[in-house]
Amino acid sequence: MDVESERRNALISFGALSGAGIILAFIRTWKWFSRSGRAIIDLPTIGKFILHIVGIIGTVLLLVTAGASLYSLIMFKVKLNCNANTISVWRTYFAANEFNELQTFRRINVSFHLFFVLLFLKGINLENISCAQSDIFVFSFDTCKTQYFSIFRTAVGFCILLGTALIQYLVYTIFYQRIVEDKIINFIDLCAVSNISVFILDENYHGYYIHGRSPHGMTDVNMKEILINLHREENRMSGTRGLQNSSDDQIFIMKINRSFRRQYELLFRNYYVRNIIL
Repeated sequence: MDVESERRNALISFGALSGAGIILAFIRTWKWFSRSGRAIIDLPTIGKFILHIVGIIGTVLLLVTAGASLYSLIMFKVKLNCNANTISVWRTYFAANEFNELQTFRRINVSFHLFFVLLFLKGINLENISCAQSDIFVFSFDTCKTQYFSIFRTAVGFCILLGTALIQYLVYTIFYQRIVEDKIINFIDLCAVSNISVFILDENYHGYYIHGRSPHGMTDVNMKEILINLHREENRMSGTRGLQNSSDDQIFIMKINRSFRRQYELLFRNYYVRNIIL
């Protein structure tokens, strides 16, 4: 609400109505003057005119003040109701934060990877394979008395790095991802619960689309309604999350053309220009 604008409008209304009130006071005074049979404008006539002006301006002041106050009250309440019904931006913030965290996620943990590499090379002494001595066994704790061949050490290091990475990847995909959690699936579920679709372009004409439309329509609800909606969805009492009817497909690979890309860049350019102007 612009207070200065409301004040200016109230003053304009008061001035316009006061001018009309002065004309009305003159008409009333003239009628009284004609009925009273006076020949000249005397002091009682001027006093009557002033009393009419004061009464009319007082009425105008009351009407303008009451009207401006009532208008401000109605507009303030309507604005509060509109703000209460607007869509919250926190769902978008939360989904964007989860997406940023997902970008740094790797199925192979670097810390565990390096730990197991050092364990195999130094703890189990697998680096002895690269020793030039023929009497050094793989699991022997004897030190190499000659030298390590660089090419052998490269081969051993590569095999252990690759082997530990494959083992960790298989453990994650076979056990952890199936039993504990799948971060990508969790993010897709979050998008569906938040009613937010994600449009990702990893290249100029290639990208991914996550269809996060909620089958319940409205997601700015309390916890009780969220649980009710999830229960309805679990029991197939609502629509599906997929892009098409009776479909659960939410992840799509996109290949866009040049016209789509130009329109995409135009939308973003207009959005940034509008924000800069504002």
